[in-house]
Amino acid sequence: MSEYMNLVRVTGVLEMRIVPERYSPNEYADNQEAMAKLQQLMPRATENTAENIDKKAQLASLYLESGCHDQAAIFLAEALDARRSLWGWGYPKTIQTQELLACAFYAQGRIEDAMEQFEAAGRIIVQSLGTEHVLAIQNMFNRGVVMWQLGKCGGACDTLHQAYKISKRIHGLHHRWTLSTMENLAFMYHFTERPWEAQKIQQQVVDVRLQVSPCDDSSLLKSAVLLGKIYMDMEWWKETEATYRIIVELREKLQGTESPAVLASKANLVTALQKQGRLDQAEKLSIEVLNASNVTLGPESPVTMRNQLRLATILGDRGEYTKALKIQQEVLETQEKLFEDFNDEIRHTLSDISVTFMKLNRYDEAVTVCQRVISALDQHLGMYNPASLSTRIDLAYMFSQIDRLDEAESTVLGVLNNYGQVQDDSELLSKLREVINTLLQYGRTATFNKFYFDL
Repeated sequence: MSEYMNLVRVTGVLEMRIVPERYSPNEYADNQEAMAKLQQLMPRATENTAENIDKKAQLASLYLESGCHDQAAIFLAEALDARRSLWGWGYPKTIQTQELLACAFYAQGRIEDAMEQFEAAGRIIVQSLGTEHVLAIQNMFNRGVVMWQLGKCGGACDTLHQAYKISKRIHGLHHRWTLSTMENLAFMYHFTERPWEAQKIQQQVVDVRLQVSPCDDSSLLKSAVLLGKIYMDMEWWKETEATYRIIVELREKLQGTESPAVLASKANLVTALQKQGRLDQAEKLSIEVLNASNVTLGPESPVTMRNQLRLATILGDRGEYTKALKIQQEVLETQEKLFEDFNDEIRHTLSDISVTFMKLNRYDEAVTVCQRVISALDQHLGMYNPASLSTRIDLAYMFSQIDRLDEAESTVLGVLNNYGQVQDDSELLSKLREVINTLLQYGRTATFNKFYFDL
């Protein structure tokens, strides 16, 4: 979930599309002056004339844009009632006010109320203006975003896809609304495990933004970040590399060469190089990132320590396990000094150390470290937490690889006692299959045959 929310923050997706009511050009110097003047006028604007309602709607729009959502909702509700009385429900300004009221509800966290307003406005728009009016596209987009927040993911994707098709036909592929709709749709596809559709749409968005002259670097960066995440999760490492080279270049240009965001993007580029087997380049860039992280964030920063561990994995891929182990143990020492309690950072480091011990044929030490992780997880999360079960499966696999088959079998049986939870986790299930298959190859058929067929 934290990854999800971070991507929302960075890319700016899942934001309401607001077309605010504007005052006349040159009437006010800026929004602050407009808000101050309109606030002065409101007590005197007691009659529901067209001019007074416009002023109220303009003030409500300014409240909404400035984050004063409660005031915005009050004024928009009043303006909506007044406009319905004067001009009827299907008048464009009435519809726009209802859309803005729905946006205010959404900003207040009143998601179901927002959905009700958007759906009502959508029906009126279709009846009064048709399905291809600009307000219809805006309404469709906003309904899709609210559906997503309500957990109606399939309906959200369908609605955004329809909005994208209409916007592309009416405005063209290069229009900002079309691109925004495509981006949100790609985001939704990505998090509903439809990676091929997400990749296809988001690659189009990035390609279009690259063609625009002059290039909007900020928009291109947000689009590239989402595309890079999609490619990483698909494990398309060549495409990941190409995308993160764009991201690094843009972030260095916009945020400076030593910003934490640049270092994070370079770290992802390191991973892409490593996964392609280009270890010399990966190691060189990893050292560069680590040195910069040491200077910018300090040696005890969690980011710096993750960069150290990334370098250790590259060394491990090169077969330099002793060097990798030295780095991992240094990180563990720092983590244990900084953190009083066992946490995910320490757990991952211990798991890496255990694997490295196995590679160095230091089996007893590998097992001891893995058992330490299990003991800590059991204490903090309980024996049947997914992380505990996963580490138990790792331990069983270690036992199977060093001919300690009785211990491997006993450990697997302990996991199978909680088979229902394993069955619901595809990653755990895959790991468990691998261990059981190994034990079956060693002739441990009597114990595991019936479980094997269930798996």
